[in-house]
Amino acid sequence: MRAAPVGNRRGTRRPRSSSRRHAGLGTRAVRACAAFIHGIVFSFGLVLTFVCGAMGSHLESQGIAPPKPWAAMGVLLRFLALPFIEVPLPDLTEAGSAGVDVMLWFPGLLGGFCLIFASLGFVSMRWRQTSRALPYALLAAVLLACMAEVAQASNEFSAWGDLASFSGRSRAMSEKAVLQQQVFRSGHGSFTQQFSEQRCKAVSGVQMIKCSATTMEANFMSLMVQGFCRPRSDDLTADFEKSANTCRGHVKSLMGVVLESDPLFCRCWTAFFDHQRTLARWALVMWFGLFVGILAVLYSVCESKLKRMCATERFEVLAFAVVSMAILACRAVLLPEGGSALSKPGE
Repeated sequence: MRAAPVGNRRGTRRPRSSSRRHAGLGTRAVRACAAFIHGIVFSFGLVLTFVCGAMGSHLESQGIAPPKPWAAMGVLLRFLALPFIEVPLPDLTEAGSAGVDVMLWFPGLLGGFCLIFASLGFVSMRWRQTSRALPYALLAAVLLACMAEVAQASNEFSAWGDLASFSGRSRAMSEKAVLQQQVFRSGHGSFTQQFSEQRCKAVSGVQMIKCSATTMEANFMSLMVQGFCRPRSDDLTADFEKSANTCRGHVKSLMGVVLESDPLFCRCWTAFFDHQRTLARWALVMWFGLFVGILAVLYSVCESKLKRMCATERFEVLAFAVVSMAILACRAVLLPEGGSALSKPGE
């Protein structure tokens, strides 16, 4: 009588590991955290692409062909490379540095990047293989570095709405004041030029705009003023109008002339910095949330190999990873190297 096959001889099936079927509470919590955060990133990408598509559809409905996305793609690639190499960004002190094509396509391209990143995160959690997680880890490093740059720049740039905030201080602050005034003059000049070229006029008590031209720029200005250049909520209307009136005083003192487009420009200027201050408040929160989500995905990928270690080895590896990531987080966000991209535009 032949003995039954044992061990790992041919014809013998190994018992399946129960680690996939019976994941612990901590493992399920990590996966849920990763799925939740990457779901938010995916939804954010969908919103950006939808907004870009809606604006393009609106232009097509007006008989205007949308511009090509190549300029916006170049700006996005330079923005993603900024934390790693020195690349010139559009100079905010030059009029027309960011055209309508960039403002139209940049949100859509950024949304596409978010969709790809979130999708790779879900794929990495699903298959949990190192080779599949490498592209995700690369995009995660780029995104974390860019968000740290955005957090620093937003915190600095959010105070530029008030031109009097840098007056009468040290030499370094006076240099910022000069750059700040250049940005203000450039924005005012670009808005005034487009207002005149598109044959626009203020309506509804200088809160709305109506343009006679049928160009893409005219449609974009109408959409921007109606949808963006207004208070974020009714409770903030009084503060918004006060800031807009202060801006009009700055226009008169810096430009020496009062134009019909000045009230609309100041509403857009005030709205932009209101949103900028909101971004500055939430930038670090978003960075740390994304950081936790990325660590959760990487843990899910390495979980099977970690379980092969003994308890002491697993603790040492996880402790080293946590301490290293904490140091990296503090270094990237709290102690950024050098100045932000705002300090040296166009270099």
